Amino acid sequence: MNLEDLARMGEFLGGLAILISLIYLIIELRRQDDTAKANASSEWTTMFHRINFEMARDPILAPLMTRAFDPASRRSDYSDEDWLRFILFARSLYCAWRGAYILQAKGGLPEDLWQVQLSTARGLLELTIWKEWWDSDAKESVGADFVAAVERHSNRDYGALSGKSSG
Repeated sequence: MNLEDLARMGEFLGGLAILISLIYLIIELRRQDDTAKANASSEWTTMFHRINFEMARDPILAPLMTRAFDPASRRSDYSDEDWLRFILFARSLYCAWRGAYILQAKGGLPEDLWQVQLSTARGLLELTIWKEWWDSDAKESVGADFVAAVERHSNRDYGALSGKSSG
């Protein structure tokens, strides 16, 4: 084996080492991307559950939300103070969903989890008080792209998830 053969073998081994390094790098980047997506999804889910927890334990907000989920509830049933509380809660809830919308668009939230959230966001608009808020405030406060996504979403998806009839 002469010097020229050793040089060719060295070039081949060097190229092979670079190829192996690139394959390893691709695998690592995918693993890190999957981990980042899982963390983002987990953080969003935790934040959303925190909203529910705070709503349930707040002595003023809990009864207000009970009224907000009553299909017969109307804006005229609320004092100005309660309406403001409802608006702030509704904005925070839909802004959280808008965050999920952005996260999902970037691949950080699984499609099935996003569809459940989108269906719930759309389903609330079947309740009169939520629809009144949506028409009067939401469209300016939660972003046009997200509003369009919610409005395009089919109600029957929500009905299947909530047990309501889609008819």
